[in-house]
Amino acid sequence: MDTPPQDKLPITETLCLAYDQVLANRVALVRGCVLPIAAIAICRYPSFSPYLVPLQLLIQALAGVLFSVTCYRILILGPGSIPNKWGVYFTRRELRYLTYSVALGLGAGGFLAVPLVGVFFLGSTSAPGVLLLTGIVVVLVYVSARLFLLLPGLAVDQAWTLRACWATTRDHVWRLVALTIIAGLLVYLPHTALQHLLGSARSTAGWLLSVPFQFLAIYPLAVGSFAFLFVCPAHLRPVRNAITAQLEAESGPPSDSL
Repeated sequence: MDTPPQDKLPITETLCLAYDQVLANRVALVRGCVLPIAAIAICRYPSFSPYLVPLQLLIQALAGVLFSVTCYRILILGPGSIPNKWGVYFTRRELRYLTYSVALGLGAGGFLAVPLVGVFFLGSTSAPGVLLLTGIVVVLVYVSARLFLLLPGLAVDQAWTLRACWATTRDHVWRLVALTIIAGLLVYLPHTALQHLLGSARSTAGWLLSVPFQFLAIYPLAVGSFAFLFVCPAHLRPVRNAITAQLEAESGPPSDSL
């Protein structure tokens, strides 16, 4: 699926086309995500022993990587691009994806730690505290937008780097911010509202509700996928050519018989 080059990333078109692609690939997405989602759901069951928390977090992290990479590859490159149609695989690509994800999480935590301590001592309602808190939010939103296409790129392109992502998103920052907010609200606001009505995430009702809503998390990934398609089409050509060649090799030479 190629998209024409755009001067500016279109917000409405990206949201609509992302929805269309989820529907068009719904069978492959459900099949490829059901086992990773099941693993995440089991690990989040509220009655697990606290001694198993490290193992639960590890399984959730691995399953989350498989869920995300499977969605990105199906939506950007097609169902034939994943090694296993049930989403059970782990290659150097997934390890690289996990490494970047952990590094980003630790980096964000380190970045937030010092300013939040300052807010704590200044007081969140004081003028300096409010200014500092506002500055933290603005910087965090800006950096998040500049890195918005990092994970989709890592899922489909081994040559994709942090530097390439930072340079590519320079002209699309606030449009990426808008896409992130809109896609997140469309999924997580209904989830939060229903969870509030039926029970907290630690209750059995809240846990049961969270399982189908994991599938709705595909849509924000689809928005990221389509944003990547609009902004970075040149990065996909060699990847698609390699996948096409691999699929043709696996299917064998064409038959001459009619």
